[in-house]
Amino acid sequence: MASLFHLFLYITLLHTSINGFNGHSIKPPITARPYFSCGGGVFRYPFWHQDQPSGYCGYPGFGISCGGDGSGPVLRLSGDAYSIMKINYSENTLTLRYVDINNGSCPRAPHGVTLDNSSAFSYTARNNMLRFFYNCTLYPPSLPSMECLRHGTKRSYVFIVGAVPEFDWSGYCETTATVPVIEKSVGGDLVDDFGRGIREGFELTWRSDGGCRSCEDSGGFCGYGGGDLHRNFFCFCSGGRRSSNCHNNGVVPINILQPNFAAIGTVVFGGLMVAATFFYFIQRRKIGLYKPVGPVK
Repeated sequence: MASLFHLFLYITLLHTSINGFNGHSIKPPITARPYFSCGGGVFRYPFWHQDQPSGYCGYPGFGISCGGDGSGPVLRLSGDAYSIMKINYSENTLTLRYVDINNGSCPRAPHGVTLDNSSAFSYTARNNMLRFFYNCTLYPPSLPSMECLRHGTKRSYVFIVGAVPEFDWSGYCETTATVPVIEKSVGGDLVDDFGRGIREGFELTWRSDGGCRSCEDSGGFCGYGGGDLHRNFFCFCSGGRRSSNCHNNGVVPINILQPNFAAIGTVVFGGLMVAATFFYFIQRRKIGLYKPVGPVK
């Protein structure tokens, strides 16, 4: 009978531990931000891997591509690709630069930098905005030009936005570009320092996605999925996906695939109870069949 008692105690403890592991009695909060590897670095929420086909955990527009072309991790702004040089998660800042830029002393900005009005990114105060005018056929003769970008009689110029001399630059220059650069990367002589400014990139900051604050305040992470990856919002919590925040009990139909430990525990517990009952009756039958042999009278 002692062995039967020990078996019953073991089954009871097993069932209790499985139910507790499923989260009915133990629900640890999410303490680590989702992360992924890309281009030799590790990136965290609110950034997400661009190659996720069915949804992502992060902010819209924060997808990072990890191509094998040697360009490293890339973020797109208004459709243009930029290499990620550094991210500071404590300050919510990141440093970007052009993907298709050379590392020589005389790089040329391939296009201006544009941020959409709806973007969660904005420039930090540590940037200077430069205005480039390339291949000008007519120009004020007294202004210094970027000699390394001179082509025959065509000259190119750079100025700080707000300090551009009066002239019909758009009428006489082939292309123009407005480019942010980190302020400390350029000195007083722009025609000499503009190359370093372009190579060192520019700095952006980001703000929390407006529709995401309720989810994050409840201890969750924001995500999007389904047909429209930027509209089907869900909140990623320790107990699965929720419709708005981790205090909301409405589970989104697209649950994260995970084992149903409650069902597993019930099946295991039921099977062990059947085995214990069968074992008990076998033992009773053996006891009933046993008859001690006494002295013959």
